[in-house]
Amino acid sequence: MINPSMPFYPSDFMGETALFTNEQIGKYLKVLCIAYINGGKLTREEIISICGGVDERIFNSLKSDEEGKLYHERTVYEMKKREEFAKKKANKKNGRKVTREKKPKEEKPKEDKKSYGEYNRVFLTDKQYERLKEKYGASLDARIDALDEYIEMNDKEYKNHYAVIVHWDKRNKDRKIDINGEPEKDKYKEIMTTYDATEFFEAALERSERMFEAMREENSKKTESA
Repeated sequence: MINPSMPFYPSDFMGETALFTNEQIGKYLKVLCIAYINGGKLTREEIISICGGVDERIFNSLKSDEEGKLYHERTVYEMKKREEFAKKKANKKNGRKVTREKKPKEEKPKEDKKSYGEYNRVFLTDKQYERLKEKYGASLDARIDALDEYIEMNDKEYKNHYAVIVHWDKRNKDRKIDINGEPEKDKYKEIMTTYDATEFFEAALERSERMFEAMREENSKKTESA
C-alpha cells in the first residue's frame, strides 16, 4: 500500500523548475503525483498523455530505468526509505528483530606455542617470548618461573600467558613489589636509617663555634686599632 502523503521538498522542486514556465510547472507536478500513485514510475507514452504532448524539459528532469520507464530520482529514493522503515517497524511489532548479515571473521593462523618453566605450565609463541625478552631481559626467566609455579600450585588456567606476565609486571610496579615478590626497598628510608643524627649535630656545633671564634678575633682587632 502506497503512503497517502508524497515526499515533497519545495527548495529542491524550485531549483529543478527554475527555467520552467508556470504551465510546465503544473504539468510536471501532475506527472510527479500520478507517478507516485503508480509506484513511482511512468512510461513515456503516459507522460505525453498527461502533458498533452511532448515536453522535453519535463522528460530531461526525469531518470530512465532499464525498462525505459521514467521516474523522479529523489521521490523514488524517499519511497524506498519509507518502505524499509515500514518493514522494520512491522517486524519489531511482530517481535522479530531485523539483523544484518555478519561478515565471517577472518581466522588468523594459529602459531605453535612452546612450554616454559620447571612444570611446563607456561605457553608462549616464539614472537611472544622474543617480545618479553626485549621488555625484561635477564629477569624474564624469573617471571616465567613465578607464573609457572603459581599455575602449578593453584591449578589455574589462563587464556594468554604473555598477557599475564605483562599484567603482573604492571601490578607489581604499582604495589612496589620486586620480581621475587618482596617489597622494594625505599632508597630514601634506607639512607635515613644509616644517617647518624648525633654526628651531624656535633659537626654543626663545632662549625658554629669556629665561626663565632673568628668573629670574636675580628672584633678584637677592630677595637685595638681604634
